Amino acid sequence: MHQKLVSCFLIFNLCFTSWIFAQNSNKENSPYSRYGLGEERYGFNAALKAMGGLSIAYSNPFAINTNNPASYSAIKLTTYEIGVEARKRAIASNMESYSTGTLTLSHLTLAFPVGKHGGFVMGMSPKTATYYRFIDSVTIPGVGNSNKTINGDGGLSYAFMGGAYQYKNLSLGANLGYEFGTIRHSSYLANYDTFKVYSSDFTRTYQIGGLHLKLGAQYNWKINKQYTLHLGATYEASQKLHYTEEQYASSFRYSGSSAIRDTVYALKNSDLPIQLPSSLGLGFQLISNDKLGFGVDYTNSNFNQYKFNGQLDTNVIGNASRLSVGAYYTPDANDVYHYAQRITYRVGLYSGKEPLRINNTDITYAAFTFGASLPFKKSTDRIQTAVEIGSRGTKSNNLLKENFVRFSISMSLNDRWFVKRKYD
Repeated sequence: MHQKLVSCFLIFNLCFTSWIFAQNSNKENSPYSRYGLGEERYGFNAALKAMGGLSIAYSNPFAINTNNPASYSAIKLTTYEIGVEARKRAIASNMESYSTGTLTLSHLTLAFPVGKHGGFVMGMSPKTATYYRFIDSVTIPGVGNSNKTINGDGGLSYAFMGGAYQYKNLSLGANLGYEFGTIRHSSYLANYDTFKVYSSDFTRTYQIGGLHLKLGAQYNWKINKQYTLHLGATYEASQKLHYTEEQYASSFRYSGSSAIRDTVYALKNSDLPIQLPSSLGLGFQLISNDKLGFGVDYTNSNFNQYKFNGQLDTNVIGNASRLSVGAYYTPDANDVYHYAQRITYRVGLYSGKEPLRINNTDITYAAFTFGASLPFKKSTDRIQTAVEIGSRGTKSNNLLKENFVRFSISMSLNDRWFVKRKYD
């Protein structure tokens, strides 16, 4: 145990100190991330992603499901997880196409049982990511040829603690955490025909933070000796974050190899509100002797409640929904002689509608997923893998379509903590 404990803290130390750098170095160009608080990220382990994100009714004694905090009561051993995600996408319009991608941390979590019926989890995961960059050549009368660049970067992370308690077949849990991050939007007009014309830079930066609460429930019903039905629900009420906004505009021109810059104006506003949408998720899983499982999840978020500094966003509106279908199969978890029999194979699908309406067009997405949980020899420790292949958006109405591939890998390590030793 001591060796595993030391390794755990060393890995967590390394990952935590590099967390902010890793999230802010996201260079995956995602045009739709310029709206709202950015593109939503799912910071749970690869086993769940391999099943299309199926997680609302899912629980595992040796892995952590942060999407429904009620699942923490199922934890039987101290469990720590670390995950990374590699993403590649091809973005196409009716005129051109290009590819982009990145590699980032996906989650850090630590869980341990509390008594016989409780569980506690702490961790950190990304919530949203923003990175986009557009460059357009324009000709301005009296000025000449110029490049107009619109870009942005940043995102939000979520540091949280959660707990759950099980009474008979019902488990209730909650996550309470702090969402934080910085998002920057910038518009840049540069002239290269003459050094006599000033270029301009307009930038807005938002420093965001606030508490966020998520509730969860799970109920297990033993149908007969073979089948068990798991039901789950999650709920997030409409909650508030706060942000500090900094705006500035500057003009500059090049003189030789240096730039002469003049700030036209600067403005700072503090403690402004962001109203987040409420969200409800429902799911079920039918499990056959812990060998075969199948389930469905549905989540709906009411973005008609979303407001930025008290104002509605005409591009971020309506309901966001997601439907996930997934299954897993383990041939024989107790076969110590044939490794392939102990591998858990997973497959899934998901589709949904984002809370974006651009050029009178809804933005939808869909993906096929698969992966496997690879056990260590004679151990509950596992390496989880997942692949997601899908598309997002459309080329209609002058919009963009994204075809993406995401590969996730996470490690679940188990140990016994807080056990009183007995001596003969």
